[in-house]
Amino acid sequence: MVESHDDVVDTLIIGGGPAGLATALYLAQYLNSAIIFDSPQHSKHAIRTHAVPTWDKRTLADLCKAARKEIASHYSTVRFEQRTIHCVNKLTSSYFEARDAEGRRWYGKTVVLAVGVRYLLPDIPGYDTCWLGGSCQCPHWGGRSTLDHLPTAGVLATGENMTAEQAVAEACMIRRLVENVVIYTDGNLELAVAIEASLATANIGKVSTDSRPIERLSKGIKLNCLTVEFGNGPPRHQGFLLHNPKTEIDGPFTRQLGLELTEDGALRTEKYETSIEGVFAVGDCASTSRTILNAMASGMAAATRITAQLQQNR
Repeated sequence: MVESHDDVVDTLIIGGGPAGLATALYLAQYLNSAIIFDSPQHSKHAIRTHAVPTWDKRTLADLCKAARKEIASHYSTVRFEQRTIHCVNKLTSSYFEARDAEGRRWYGKTVVLAVGVRYLLPDIPGYDTCWLGGSCQCPHWGGRSTLDHLPTAGVLATGENMTAEQAVAEACMIRRLVENVVIYTDGNLELAVAIEASLATANIGKVSTDSRPIERLSKGIKLNCLTVEFGNGPPRHQGFLLHNPKTEIDGPFTRQLGLELTEDGALRTEKYETSIEGVFAVGDCASTSRTILNAMASGMAAATRITAQLQQNR
């Protein structure tokens, strides 16, 4: 139970990444009070940013650190808590309760979920090691110069929702960065045939398919280079392998609050508000466009909606 109005802040923000920080910054500019919860176990490690003005190819951890420092030095209405939130409940039409790992209770008039997603990596030996090294993610993670080590790159066209059109579109995108692209279907002959048919009309050139089942991925000696090994035939060496694995929303809050999801598995929102009034979602958990700039933009937009809602309910 809420003991007094002094115990309640305007917004509880769960997640201290770019989306949560942008939300807090914009809320503070309208004198709203907020608490940002960032789990001590949630490591942003050495992920490098790209296409972020003033922060290109620097670490995400340093970006968040700089943002926290900026907010703390200018806005007294925002607090930062290094705590893991385990549970969120709606107490009344006016208040939400969040409980952390130590059992402490926190109260807010609104909640923002900026929790991100977990990647569900495919069961290919060596994939996890390559993924952690950035070899299976965005081609820009290691920097443009790393692509000069090998003239080829690959697209891993796997997953229950993968289509020939999607595979060809991804190949077309990275074809601008390398001389040759190989689309791997990991034993899916039907998809390989469909991709070949699509390539025949796409007219992008120097894109081929390999339908052999993949036995293992291994990191190469050079930075961001990997080897694709098969059960039969010679291996292939790639500068990088582009793949977007399946994801699920991080944390238990979707189930606890009974939030609706889109067909793509993101939180369903209407102007950044979820299916529960007063609960907003920003960043990766609410979008399939998982970029830092998109996360920041969604945080700012959600803060505008939250401010209007808070003002109407005062």
